[in-house]
Amino acid sequence: MTTPTIYPLYFRYKRIVEGQTFLASVRILGRGLIEESEDRTWFCGINPSCMANDGEDYASAYLAYRNRLDSLLNEMAAESEDCEAFTSKVESLVLENSAVGEKDWDTARERVRQDEALQAALPIDHITETRRPEVFVTFLADIQENNPADDSPENENETPVIPRPPQFGRANTALAYAA
Repeated sequence: MTTPTIYPLYFRYKRIVEGQTFLASVRILGRGLIEESEDRTWFCGINPSCMANDGEDYASAYLAYRNRLDSLLNEMAAESEDCEAFTSKVESLVLENSAVGEKDWDTARERVRQDEALQAALPIDHITETRRPEVFVTFLADIQENNPADDSPENENETPVIPRPPQFGRANTALAYAA
């Protein structure tokens, strides 16, 4: 059995999330590791570090990770009383570091930095310092006031309007190898 090849990656993630009483935009600059073995490829999150997903190749592994992150954020939004509580949960999820994950990230990044042939073969984001993970949660709308199920007299003849910014699609997700 050969030793798996591990690549450090930065990724950007954008999503509109709907909670019980709010609509919010979530943007994440995260870090992960792609681990290629003989039969599977894994995407292991460093930030957020709570998940790892596999696939037949790096694209399917990352897509599985992204879909799982979508589901997790939707669950967190549904369980949050308001956007502030949701923001706190998302920041904790993204910004918490695992000592093991940090060590794996540093090891993989150093390996890429020392391998000129590997650097030439990969589209590398040449960064001299480690980028710290970032998370931005932006409140977009209070949807409690516009809830069509609310049958109070003031809403009886009104058509509910919930502003919906354009959805961020998979095209807005970026991966960059880190060196």
